[in-house]
Amino acid sequence: MKSPKDILLTQHADATRALDAIRNQVVADLRETPRTTVAGLFAEAWSQLFWEPRKIWASLAAVWSVLLIVGATSIAVDSPAPKAAENPPPKTPVWERYHNALRAELGLPMQQRTQTTADTKPDVIHQSRNRNHFIHA
Repeated sequence: MKSPKDILLTQHADATRALDAIRNQVVADLRETPRTTVAGLFAEAWSQLFWEPRKIWASLAAVWSVLLIVGATSIAVDSPAPKAAENPPPKTPVWERYHNALRAELGLPMQQRTQTTADTKPDVIHQSRNRNHFIHA
């Protein structure tokens, strides 16, 4: 006994040959000659890189435009820099601030750093790694 598949294939054998001919024609059309000229390569690159994903490129351009506009307006709105005080307080190193805060918590007196003036500056400007060698002013 024949299966339904065999019956259908025998009845439509002519259609199978016609479909094979159409398939061969379509595949032959797909096999184009490769573009070897510079203009052909440029056209292919333009098509694949810019023309097909043009909506994505337009979206990116819109996002960057918004970012640039927001950045430009936020710079213009910023307040001016504060003016420096005429007599700025001496800069205290971070370690000294922590040290003074700890001394305050413990109830110990604060240690004030003495300001060095031009008269009290030491003669030694730099001490090299060799402890016996000094660079004098």
